[in-house]
Amino acid sequence: KYQTRMKRFEVLEQLGEGTFAQVVKAKDFKNNEEVALKVMKEEYESEQDALEEPEIKVHMDLGSHPYICSLKEATFNQNQGRLSLRFDLMDHDLSSLIKYR
Repeated sequence: KYQTRMKRFEVLEQLGEGTFAQVVKAKDFKNNEEVALKVMKEEYESEQDALEEPEIKVHMDLGSHPYICSLKEATFNQNQGRLSLRFDLMDHDLSSLIKYR
């Protein structure tokens, strides 16, 4: 289980992994829904450092766009120094759609 300070998420399965993050399907107990969590691999010293992550800034600048999954929330785990980005869970990822079209 991936645990935040509120024990908010339960990891259901890993969806992918890259150089900078791991993406998992998780149960969000706060909203009672399944979500995609992008858990950044970098360990941050503080919440302020984590919130300066370039990916957060890009999503904030983009705002809402019909072809981009919007960032719903950024959560910082103080104990682990980890940043998680919460997105809506999609049926497919872009690389799979391109590969199998």
